Amino acid sequence: MSKRIPLDDPRWVPMKEALKARVRQTGDMGIAVLDLAHAMRNGALRSMRRDLATGAGERVKPAFWRHGHVIPDTGCYFVWKPDLDVLLRALKR
Repeated sequence: MSKRIPLDDPRWVPMKEALKARVRQTGDMGIAVLDLAHAMRNGALRSMRRDLATGAGERVKPAFWRHGHVIPDTGCYFVWKPDLDVLLRALKR
């Protein structure tokens, strides 16, 4: 998963959409947050964020999520859709 992905690639999807997709599977926002946070901490779900003032993007490293950061409910965080698709298939219950 070390391949560099352009930050302007359209396959980055808003974190809110990723959470909604997992909630559709589980029916529970708490479980959805835990599952996505675990995947980001372990590097299975790549993430990025955009500065709302400048629009500049940057990758968010797994270590960021290991330090107790919670998944923000904002439009400035994104996840990599191909990773999300793999994760959702693996977690499907």
